[in-house]
Order: sequence, then structure tokens, then C-alpha cells
Amino acid sequence: QSVVRYDAATLAAKGSVVGFRGSVKKTGPRGVLKIPHENFFQGLAAGPHGALYAAGGSSDVLVAVRAGRKGFALARRYPLEYYPFPKDQYPYGYQGFHRGPRHFYPDGVTIGHRGGHAYVTGLLSNAVARVNLHSGTMRYANVGPYPFAPVLTDHGR
Repeated sequence: QSVVRYDAATLAAKGSVVGFRGSVKKTGPRGVLKIPHENFFQGLAAGPHGALYAAGGSSDVLVAVRAGRKGFALARRYPLEYYPFPKDQYPYGYQGFHRGPRHFYPDGVTIGHRGGHAYVTGLLSNAVARVNLHSGTMRYANVGPYPFAPVLTDHGR
């Protein structure tokens, strides 16, 4: 899975980020950032100062990268934890019959209007996480079945 940055005028590729399920050699083509043990999902959001945030799907992280002249650089990974939800919320096999660790499974992300927080939906937790992008602290809230695309209104009030 990859994210590619393009020049707005020429549409020339200006760098990319590639996530790999397992280990990977760090060497590669110029302008390509390789991140081992990473899974990108649908959620992408642009933040201030050239930051790009990607929802990590089954890797249970929010990934922050920064764009620069030579491509992308990994800025930070924010680990997200499974947030339990009521058993009667919906009859889904994952809730009752799991064989491995439970996942938050971040699938959507948006950045607060001041750029200090990310709001990340957890598909398999029925939750949203409010991530403090400076300290890395999290607050979780149950939001109901299958949260997907967070949108903020009222200018952060």
C-alpha cells in the first residue's frame, strides 16, 4: 500500500510512502519512504506544516509523515488501542468469536481546525479516538456501529 505526493502543476511524483506487512530493507529508490509492519487504510488527512496523517488499519496506528524536498520522512506513529463496546451494539462475529487480539482498526481520520488533534475512527471498536498530536495522549468514545469518515463542524467548538 502506498501514498504518493504529486506536484500540483506538473503532476510529477515528488515522493511516496510505502507500507509493508513485515520487515523490509530500508534502501530503495530515492524519494521512497518504506515503513515496515505498516498497513494503510482509506483514511488520509492533511495537517499543518506539510504533515500527512494516514489511518493504519490492522496495524492499529495513526501514521504521521512530513513532506520535504527529498520526499517523505516518518514523523511519528501514534498507537491506538481496542476500545470495548456493548455486546448488544450489533451481532458481529468479531465481538463474540475472536481468535487473536482485538483491534481498534483505524479507518478514517480528520485533523482539528487548529492542527493540535486528530480524530480517528476505529472500525472494529465502534469508537473515535481524539489524538493529541503533540503529547500522543488519547481519549476514546463509543460512537456506534461502523464509524468511518469523521467530519468536524462548528469550527471546533
